[in-house]
Amino acid sequence: MALKNIYASGLAKHSYALRHGQITLDGERTISLLDLPLGGKGLLWGSLLGLCVLMLGSLAMSRDVRSAFGLSRPTWKAALPWFGLYVLVGVLFTWLEHISPLFRSEAMEKMIRASLNHATIAIIGIGIVTPIFEEFVFRGLLFQRLVSVGSPLVAVFVTAFVFAILHMQYSWAIMLGVLCIGLVLGMLRWKSGSIWPCVLLHCLNNTIATLIAFNTAPQA
Repeated sequence: MALKNIYASGLAKHSYALRHGQITLDGERTISLLDLPLGGKGLLWGSLLGLCVLMLGSLAMSRDVRSAFGLSRPTWKAALPWFGLYVLVGVLFTWLEHISPLFRSEAMEKMIRASLNHATIAIIGIGIVTPIFEEFVFRGLLFQRLVSVGSPLVAVFVTAFVFAILHMQYSWAIMLGVLCIGLVLGMLRWKSGSIWPCVLLHCLNNTIATLIAFNTAPQA
């Protein structure tokens, strides 16, 4: 299957073919589709569209969007211990990333390398818009629905588990880290009574991680 019009990726001057998600360049060099500069843009526009669909769907089903997504004012005093635990979990998995390749994300590294010429869009997409979308889905709509039919503790565990499962592009070790982060964010959502502390932490985490990745990414 031939590819055409991928000028932004720098492939226009070469011969290339696509098969099984891999691009063979000039008959010898093979790269993944993840190497194309689509990651940041895809996350940005996909998350924005998803967020609009969520809000419109909630408006169609219920007028109480604030309650459906947990948009009330948080109890910041109750949130502080979970902020601290979140930082500790982040430090732990950052240390594990440095001592074991299992905790390093090849998929994220490829996305960052592919987005070096689109840094601003990638930072907005990965660091801000995607976390907001994920929090509205998991600690917002899903959490609130589970609480309405069960207990907050069940909502914490179920949302964390689903959150981890939906990060299957990563290794099992990274998914374990995502699960731990999901548990802390769920407890933060429960104890603070609001989604906003989760949004704040998630955005800070992704933005800092993305900035570090850009600063340490090898130049193509």
